[in-house]
Amino acid sequence: DEIGEPLLHLLRNAVDHGIEMPMERERMGKPPQGIINVRVVHKSSHVILSIEDDGCGIDVEKLKIKAEKDGILTEKFKENLIDLIFVPGFSSKKTISEISGRGIGMDIVKNSLASLNGIIEVESKINRGTCFTIKIPLTLANASALLIEVSDEIYAVPMLSVVKSIKLDLRKIHLINNSEVLHIDGQVIPIIRLSEYFGLTSSHDNKKMYVLIVKNGTSQAGIMVNSIIGRQEIVIKNLDDYLGKSPGITGSTILGDGKIVLIIDIPEIIEGVKQTGFYHDTMECRAAINKH
Repeated sequence: DEIGEPLLHLLRNAVDHGIEMPMERERMGKPPQGIINVRVVHKSSHVILSIEDDGCGIDVEKLKIKAEKDGILTEKFKENLIDLIFVPGFSSKKTISEISGRGIGMDIVKNSLASLNGIIEVESKINRGTCFTIKIPLTLANASALLIEVSDEIYAVPMLSVVKSIKLDLRKIHLINNSEVLHIDGQVIPIIRLSEYFGLTSSHDNKKMYVLIVKNGTSQAGIMVNSIIGRQEIVIKNLDDYLGKSPGITGSTILGDGKIVLIIDIPEIIEGVKQTGFYHDTMECRAAINKH
């Protein structure tokens, strides 16, 4: 809700300031239609958004000339001239259009992000395009989560990462290339025992357990848990820096009874599985399971 307007400003600028007219683009060897990419990724305890265009880029020399003319070229801008675009009322565009060019917008973007403890960075190359990268902490972000229990400890899994949950017979898990896998719905999915991952007391003696099928992009994995408590709306809080890096944990939340619950970092866990080499040949895994 808070970054809707800032994103709209950035998209307007990409269209009006960035993308050239078709004839000009063709003269420079570009396709006549411009491209604007908007990307959003979750990394650790932050959300990172980028708005990138393949337009004309920002001419810092023009910014410098305009800033000198307006008398705002101070020492702090001389080190990074591109930051001039965030000065209130500053615009290098001579004409005003219905899209942008009114000399407002970029300062509003920066101030809005600052109020959220976010930052914005700019990269630009002449005739290659411009990329704005926004980094926002997940502090106080609302999310729907699934509460699970692992070795008497409660964790939260973001619902956006959950595909399904199944009650599993441990005897149905196969060992392929020293990795535990589950063959379900025609797919071979690696299994991660969260009790082992977090160094908790193992629950291997249980004949029945639950597996959450989770995803990150197109990759899936199954995380083994003792029980599923239920779905709940949570408020995400960052872990303080003095705690250091906590593998597999992206933040925390406080339940209604005051209990602190850690939030599992599904992308990091799945990435760790990828690095083991499991995903290199699923056909081989399927053949091995069928033979088994």
